[in-house]
Amino acid sequence: MKGFKHLPGPTSYPFIGNLLGYKAPGVGRSPSQTPHIWKYFNQQFGPLVRLDMPGNNPMVLVFDPNLAEQVYRNEGVYPIRPGFDSLGYIRSRLKETGGNEGLITSSGGKWREFRNKVQYSVLHPKVRETYLTTVHEIGMEFADHIQQNLKNGEDATQEFYKWALETIVAISLETRLNCFHPSQQDSVNTQVLSLMKEIFHGCKNLDVGAKLWRYFPSKTFRKLERDIELFTQITNQMIHKAIQKEKENKLQNTLLGNLFSRGCDEITMTVLATDLIFGGVEQVAHAVMFSLYLLGVNPDKQEILHNELTRTQNPNYLKAVVKETMRLYPPAVVNIRELRVPLELGEYSLEPGTVYILAHQIMSRNPEYIREPEQFIPERWMRESSQKEELPPFLTLPFGWGPRSCIGRRFSEMEIFSMISILASRFQIGWEGEAPLRIKSEIVIFPEGELSSTSRRDNNLKVKHSSENIFFKIKSLNKQTLLNFFIKEYQNRIENGRKAP
Repeated sequence: MKGFKHLPGPTSYPFIGNLLGYKAPGVGRSPSQTPHIWKYFNQQFGPLVRLDMPGNNPMVLVFDPNLAEQVYRNEGVYPIRPGFDSLGYIRSRLKETGGNEGLITSSGGKWREFRNKVQYSVLHPKVRETYLTTVHEIGMEFADHIQQNLKNGEDATQEFYKWALETIVAISLETRLNCFHPSQQDSVNTQVLSLMKEIFHGCKNLDVGAKLWRYFPSKTFRKLERDIELFTQITNQMIHKAIQKEKENKLQNTLLGNLFSRGCDEITMTVLATDLIFGGVEQVAHAVMFSLYLLGVNPDKQEILHNELTRTQNPNYLKAVVKETMRLYPPAVVNIRELRVPLELGEYSLEPGTVYILAHQIMSRNPEYIREPEQFIPERWMRESSQKEELPPFLTLPFGWGPRSCIGRRFSEMEIFSMISILASRFQIGWEGEAPLRIKSEIVIFPEGELSSTSRRDNNLKVKHSSENIFFKIKSLNKQTLLNFFIKEYQNRIENGRKAP
């Protein structure tokens, strides 16, 4: 069989590999344009593409869901998920974490030990049910906030980030940051959001190439180090206050309280809460913004969703909307695995240590695997629909697969379902401007440019994206209806032995 060097890909040269060929027409070689570069590679070279980058293990881009399945099923007991190397390196030396890297960057036995300590409190449906009321109340507050307080030119993207931060901190620590209050505009909350953005940006720049920062710390590395240290200090202050409340028996329905009751140590609780805050804000906010865009450009789908939420109270279409949004705009372009074993992939025999970049966002838009891939069709996920498709099971995996799938998935879905249902019920969502929406990648996928709001005389709220606009027309709604609907849905799933969404 053929080896790694025989895989198709950009031309390789001594010392620099195929770095010169890492580009695509119209977007160049910018890391922020990764989705476009990889789509071009798929079109030029096929389902497997060789990436030969200096200072890195052999890397293979995988654009076929069936080949991706082979990779996942050979990941072993302790899957290795490369990425965030600079974040893990810095966190391992922080005294606040006791050298514990947490779930995002650790591997092997350390990762498994940490996950075993926390997974019941994060994943069990009966535990998650206790957070439903809190999540819903914050969502309603946010809807009131954007209806009443957003002013002309105000950054709406930042408001969605504030909602996501408010929600995950309330779940984790039973602490309200009051992110929507005008007095908090220049607060620590804003600093946390800014630091998260800077950390993602720094990691993206440092985690490619030879990683010489381990030996010769650069200016970019020093800045990232300062940002991570400050982010950790700020979040630790919040966490330690919450731990003190728990010791005084003042916490009730919180993740931290559940961990404490199960005998979890303080460092583990601190690191997990920090991971959830770091990993659960931008991705959740982006999922909601992408959903609003898709509902805005597909008013027929929006009307179906509105009717099901307010009349039949059937959650199936809501879940299909989220699945279809995640297919088109997943939290990240890829999942990554490094295998410790050799693997025969197609006609190629690949050595242990090869890194597989599983490009689900690209394959999920490939007409070879899905009908009308660029169209927003929630019905393709619904069993009772005539548009139901039998899709490859490993085609779209927005939260990963197997033991290293996202541990915060159920929290994220709960937040996303709640927010979309509230906004789709209270507002008529529209889109004015060009489509499709432009995106960039900075480890996570996000809309290119900022969303800013403008008010309208007809009592609509319009959110503007560059030359494009999302507008929200206010509708009446019984606020208790959706809360009762969510609690009922979760209870039914638990009683029937099914996983909560």
